[in-house]
Amino acid sequence: MAAAFSKRRKTLRNALMGLLDVEGIVAAGVDPGARAETLAPARFAALASQWLARSGDTPRVIPAE
Repeated sequence: MAAAFSKRRKTLRNALMGLLDVEGIVAAGVDPGARAETLAPARFAALASQWLARSGDTPRVIPAE
């Protein structure tokens, strides 16, 4: 989520470059031309699931502060 908001006024296609390709964004049910501030939390969860599936990384729980 931090990557999506790290670049002001960037589309998700550009903000997530290097993390998730256009096909991954579309597979998550998200328009690659959308901006991060327009997405519902469920769409961020879908993007995270796509990233995990494509990266092969193990999910980690980050404790709430």
